[in-house]
Amino acid sequence: MECGTKSAAMKVYERGVMKTMSMYVLIILGVAWTVRHHHPTGVVAYVLAVLPALPIMGMLAVMGVYLRDEKDEFLRWMMIQALLWATGVTLAVCTVIGFLQSFAAMRAPEMFWVFVLYWPAFGVARVILKLSYNRQAADE
Repeated sequence: MECGTKSAAMKVYERGVMKTMSMYVLIILGVAWTVRHHHPTGVVAYVLAVLPALPIMGMLAVMGVYLRDEKDEFLRWMMIQALLWATGVTLAVCTVIGFLQSFAAMRAPEMFWVFVLYWPAFGVARVILKLSYNRQAADE
């Protein structure tokens, strides 16, 4: 499984995540400040609204590069499983919210919360999988 050393692909992945999420934080803070203080309209408002999505798309690309470049099939499979679990959790929560919105007049959260839900679900899934595989390896 994972020893103390990280694969080259994992190191690139971690640097990519740090870069894209740092860009995300800077962009979201800059956009929020600009909107709050300058109240842009028209094309400028649309451009500002799309800017925070760009680092998120970059993070998805970083994940794809990791999956392409990871040579250890077990590590790649664990990452894929975590992605699948996070996708399932996110789809389930969004489906429940959608039905609550349709049938119980619940006001739905803003769509950007899907991203905020997905990545913690991914992180929790990775931890659970790692613990599960460590326990299985210890039992053998």
